[in-house]
This record gives sequence, C-alpha cells and structure tokens, in this order.
Amino acid sequence: MVLEIVAATEVQAWVNGQPVGANEDGEAFVFLADITKETNSDANVLAIATVMQGIQGHVKIHILPPQHWEIGDPLVDAGDWQGGQVQPRIRTTIHNAANQSIDCVMKASVRSPNGELLAEGRSSVVLPANGSTPVLFKTDTIAAPPLWSPSNPQLCNVAVELRVDNHDIQSSEIPFGFRWFRFDPDNGFFLNRKKMELRGMTYPNQGPYADDGDTANPPLAFPSRGEMWDHEVGLLKGMGVNFVRLVGGVAYDLLDVCDRAGLLTTPGLEGGWRFKVVENDMLHHSRFAYNHACVLGWHFNGEGKNERDAKRISSGAEILRDHDPGLSLAINRNLNEINSLAVFYAQGNIGLNASFLH
Repeated sequence: MVLEIVAATEVQAWVNGQPVGANEDGEAFVFLADITKETNSDANVLAIATVMQGIQGHVKIHILPPQHWEIGDPLVDAGDWQGGQVQPRIRTTIHNAANQSIDCVMKASVRSPNGELLAEGRSSVVLPANGSTPVLFKTDTIAAPPLWSPSNPQLCNVAVELRVDNHDIQSSEIPFGFRWFRFDPDNGFFLNRKKMELRGMTYPNQGPYADDGDTANPPLAFPSRGEMWDHEVGLLKGMGVNFVRLVGGVAYDLLDVCDRAGLLTTPGLEGGWRFKVVENDMLHHSRFAYNHACVLGWHFNGEGKNERDAKRISSGAEILRDHDPGLSLAINRNLNEINSLAVFYAQGNIGLNASFLH
C-alpha cells in the first residue's frame, strides 16, 4: 500500500499516529511512502501536514497486488506516427514482490469513441523473483484511427490488464486521442497536417472557491475542482481560446478536462530545487501527462532564475527528452543573468521565449 501526494511543499504524513515519512527536499514534486505496516483492517486515520499553498495536486492511496506496474503507468503512445495506419504502443515496468518468478500476461484493447473494437494486443512476460521487468508491446494495426483535434476532440479508450494464472490482478482504462503535430519556424503550427493558429492564454492556479473579496458579487461556488474546470474551460473555448499555458502546481486531472474539451496545453514543470530530486520529479511529470492528447510540450518558468537554476532546468530537460522525445520544451519569462542563456543553448534541449532580459 503506497501513499502518493503530488504538488505539495514540505510534506509530513502520519498513519494512525505513526510517522510514515517527510519530504526533506521541500519542493520535491511527488511524495511516496509505503504505509502497509502502519495500516490495519479497521478504520485508519491519515494525517498530512504541509505549508502554503497546501496540496495543489492530489492525494491517492494505491493498494497494489504482488505483481503490479509502475505507479502512473501504463504509458500509451503512437510512436513517431504521422498519419495513416497506426499500431498503438503500450509501455510500463512490472514489479514482482514474490520470492519466486511469476508468469504474467499484459493485454490491451483499443475502442473507438462509440465503443467499436479497433485493435488488441498482448505480451507474455516472466517476472524474476523480487525483481522488475520493462514491458513494451504494440496492438494490431488500426487502418484509420479517429483523430483528436480542438474542433473534434475524439477520445478512444485503451483498456490494459495484467493477468496472473488467468486472473486479472490489475487494470486501467486510459482515454487516448490520436493526433500528431509539428512546429515549423517559417509556417507556424500544424496539427494533423492542418495549419492552426494558436490563440492562447495562461491558466493560473485556482481553487473551487476563489474569492476576490467582492461582497456585492460573490464568486461562483463549485463542489469540486473538476466542476470548476469544466465551467472555466467551457468559458475559454467560448472565447475562442484553443491553447493554455498551465502554471506549475495545477493538478494533472485538469488535463482530463482539456482532453475532453479539445484545449491544447503546455503544463508548467515543478520540481525540487536540489539536483538530487530533479530526475525523480521529471519522470513523474512525464508519467502524469503522458497519455494526454492535449499536451504539446512542457515549459519551465524562467522568471528570476540564475545560472545555477538554468543548469538544473537543463538537467530536467535532458531527462524529459530522453523519456519522451516527442514533446517540445520551452523556457518562458526572463532570466536574471545573460550567461544563463549559454547553458540552455549549449544543452540544445529547449527553446527560449524570453519577454525581456536583464
């Protein structure tokens, strides 16, 4: 049993009064703790302490079978597909907590937005005792997949199962949109081979009861963030916006809303300021956003950053590029030191969109 807390600063957690961990690295993006020994079969009490601005992401408890895939997986993509027929690809790492090797099977099926079966695939894997095995397999070929776009955000459903001894022990259903894009320095942005003008804005960090202090016109109250996002994304689409830059700290389930609405995004990257947590944070970012058709790339906030921050961001960019080379990377806002630019350009990882430089 694993406790997962995302996008919270200086986390401390207790289960039934017993400490289960503390985020010593302060701003590390993801906090994970094995809480199996601290729980019991009766009612359990989870307590979490953090600092402002609190928990911006989510809190989840994962009850994992002895054989299970990586938290945040499986990852679904279409490789370097550029239209026409396609074989969706499923990736993950499967962990085995048993003291003996285990034979298992991963199965995947792809269904169209109306439920029609489009393709299936499977992979047989022998898991070593107390070990892990990476898995990658493709489904059958889909001759003409339905395309996702802001004007027609068609989402297929990819159902993935892990089976041991002919029993399902883990499953996941993943909404997935087939689309491809490219940025041309001379001709602009293209989605599914069609040129598209991006009309965008920044989407800031919000909660369901955002009160601006105007007592004469009280704010709309939403029971949940999901309903608030449905409302606000609907307003954005009604304004003609088709792209938003999400600030760091916005919970990643907002991407589900953007997928359904057809709103393109670049999530802001959050991570620990210490180099030792950068790799772990970047891999978690990639997993959380990997299966989302709305995501075009990532951006780092460069406001107020210096040369050391530039090196850390470049390190994170390299990790993201290795894990998902298909997405773009950008640095926005200003840098405090001109020589910070040398780090970015020397790395060759990211583009620069600086509004001004000191």
